[in-house]
Amino acid sequence: MTTFTEAVAAAIKAEEVTDAFGLMGAGTIRLTHHMTEDHGVRYHAARHEAGAVGAADGYARVTRKPGVAMTTWGPGLTNTVTALVTATRARSPVVLVTGDSSDVSPERSLFAAGTQGLDQRALLDVLGVRVARPHPRSVRRDVADAFRYARESQRPVALCLPMQHETTLAWNEFPEDSGRMSATPPPINERAIEAAVDALATSERPIVLAGHGAVRARAKDTLIELADKTGALLATTLRAKDYFLGHPYNLGVAGGYSVPIAAELFGRSDCIVAFGASLNLFTTKRRQLFPNAVLVQCDLDPEAMIRPGIPSVAIHGDAHKIAIHLAALVRDSSRSFRQEAASAGLGPDSWRGEFDDCSSSGALDPRAVCSRLDELLPRERTVVADAGSVGEFPPALMSVPEPDASLWLAGDFGAVGTGLAPAVGAAIGRPDRTTIAILGDGGFFMAMQELDTAVRERIPLLVVCLNDRGFGSEYHHMRDDDIPHTEGARFETPDLAEVARAMGCEGAQISSLDQLNSVPEQLEALDRPLFLDCLITQELVPSQLRQHLTA
Repeated sequence: MTTFTEAVAAAIKAEEVTDAFGLMGAGTIRLTHHMTEDHGVRYHAARHEAGAVGAADGYARVTRKPGVAMTTWGPGLTNTVTALVTATRARSPVVLVTGDSSDVSPERSLFAAGTQGLDQRALLDVLGVRVARPHPRSVRRDVADAFRYARESQRPVALCLPMQHETTLAWNEFPEDSGRMSATPPPINERAIEAAVDALATSERPIVLAGHGAVRARAKDTLIELADKTGALLATTLRAKDYFLGHPYNLGVAGGYSVPIAAELFGRSDCIVAFGASLNLFTTKRRQLFPNAVLVQCDLDPEAMIRPGIPSVAIHGDAHKIAIHLAALVRDSSRSFRQEAASAGLGPDSWRGEFDDCSSSGALDPRAVCSRLDELLPRERTVVADAGSVGEFPPALMSVPEPDASLWLAGDFGAVGTGLAPAVGAAIGRPDRTTIAILGDGGFFMAMQELDTAVRERIPLLVVCLNDRGFGSEYHHMRDDDIPHTEGARFETPDLAEVARAMGCEGAQISSLDQLNSVPEQLEALDRPLFLDCLITQELVPSQLRQHLTA
């Protein structure tokens, strides 16, 4: 007879799951056995539950498939909280499979339901994570609905496996006829379309702005067609970075990462048509980036529409379908905004931030490190930037082949130390691309255990540690606020390359930019992580990039 756990394993496999990330525990140990032994799912054992969820998050972002993480109940779940919130804020389709002892009395299970007992649903509700609890009589449907929710909402869902499943008949989060999200987008409001067409018709300096919703809708070609017909410039949010890379009228990222020429042209614009972009305070630079523009916002998610009165025109629906409508209705235009932009110096490489290199031996400019790596490394790459001060530089100075190849953790929950595990998951999900993790030394110490995961999996991951021997953001905040004591923000850091080598990596300490020149050759024969301990300056690097975090 098929057991409940065997049925759950079969149902997960039926969702075309090939990889799962987890930390072994009593709540999922039998499930792990059946998934791997009976169904051939590859199980990647993390060193911490947060690492398992982070790796599943990275895997989901680069593959556009649900990433599966597995933990036990109680502390196994609470250990995931920061990574789970990060995935939730990033709209990442993570399916967290966790044990749940909340339906069992401590008298029956003193340790699991007593010592480790927890109202898991209450915790997950606070985090904004939907809960699914499969029932023995509807396992296949319940698991399928949980995965469907993750795919369609692009949000995490927790699949809680009851310790005593026979008592859970009344608690089934996904009954047969309810709880499912409709895959049918809402009908497009024709009046709103007409208003958008009118806004474009009267505009002299339009800009088409793509967000991650446009990327998910695969709207790129249609958006370029619309921009070409209307003479508009093109731009993206940070989540859609490099969507229009190489286009001669690409402004790059809107917001604090806008280079001066782009910021100037945004300021001249009289119409912004945004697709799948939330137009938040970062993207609009506190609504000062394009103060004179009529805003047209097209988004499938009604929550993305900002406060009443903004935008001027709101169109609820799929970004690609709306773009098709607009491109068919607008007339060709001979506006001069593109010539104006070209005369101002806009070109295919204008997105890249310019800077005066202040590197010295043992005190490298982090911008110069990122810029040199951008020149040296293969174009087919995934760049994962941890939160903290080091996360400022990769988005401005390193290109990616597509938006989903750029993972910028600072924009999700701003949690330092969350970058390494998603890089491991991304490397497993897209082994055809070189994966680069950009970390600070503070973030590395918070998550270094997942380097062992990459070593055991023999992943040729490039880990670049921008090492300023402390917590750079906090040090700069203290200095800016005239706080004289910096204890806790500066450390005597050991040789991190030696630490990495002790864990089984290839490792080198980098004190000059020329030492980076051998990295491409090292990557060609690499069968394990390569760790670069790049000694960067401890002083504040003058850069308009910092405006992004304070905008």
